[in-house]
Amino acid sequence: AISGTSMACPHVAGLAALIKSANPAFTPAEIQGIINNNATDIGAPGFDTSFGNGVINVEAAVNEALLSANFPPTLLTQDTVDAFVDAPLEISIQATDPEGEPVSLSAQNLPPRAIFDQISKKLAWTPEPADLYQSYTVTFSASDGTHNITKDVVINVKQGSLNPNPPSTNLDQNHGPLSSTLGLGCSVGSPDFSSICGLVVIFLVTLVGTRKRN
Repeated sequence: AISGTSMACPHVAGLAALIKSANPAFTPAEIQGIINNNATDIGAPGFDTSFGNGVINVEAAVNEALLSANFPPTLLTQDTVDAFVDAPLEISIQATDPEGEPVSLSAQNLPPRAIFDQISKKLAWTPEPADLYQSYTVTFSASDGTHNITKDVVINVKQGSLNPNPPSTNLDQNHGPLSSTLGLGCSVGSPDFSSICGLVVIFLVTLVGTRKRN
């Protein structure tokens, strides 16, 4: 039979790894205490030089580790956000704790005039012309009283809005408006696209030529 410290050491090391995985915050002394306190005593009562604290009890030790574990909260939001001048921006934060403990939120390095509401978990901001082409890195933090995690969100300020290309009107220098953006009811790839749009082009060319002759 295989016995002795050569077999005892890898078994105890494996249990120590399980306890550490249950709670990464455990110190070596805390891990040792959980192993010893949950060992099954053999030989003389209590610690002895022949059997130490006894035989390890993996189930009991891991259960104690899980019950005393405290995991950090999770913090979810976008990594990068595009903002537009004079357009209101809102960034929502999601924060939860595995043990259901209250999570407090905060935000650092806010852009000028930006407001972060801890209750609604939202950042509100309207960029101004002076912010155009600027990038702001906001650091959000979530804490459960034991662990604190952070996440950076980069805000890039751009010109225009979510619809930067409004309908345009083409002008004829002599006769005023020729055409506006046309709603043809066809799209690229549709069966009627080529024929309909081809007829429109022929019509516009003919119209321009007629007006110039007049």
